[in-house]
Amino acid sequence: GISAVVELARCIGCGLCMRSCTHGAIKLENNLAVVDQSICKLCDDPTCLAKCPTRAIEAMTGIKETCQTA
Repeated sequence: GISAVVELARCIGCGLCMRSCTHGAIKLENNLAVVDQSICKLCDDPTCLAKCPTRAIEAMTGIKETCQTA
């Protein structure tokens, strides 16, 4: 399915995505955002993508090696 993933090279660990996620699918681990794929279903209007100042979060089908998921 489609869900949000974090491109670690861009993540600055600010936590804005975590605070904006209404489902609690994002946590900070080692100062980097981690998306719990079992919770994230990529909302119709994903605030985590909009809130990220470095555009580190992307909507993806499948997982890239450069992305972190729980």
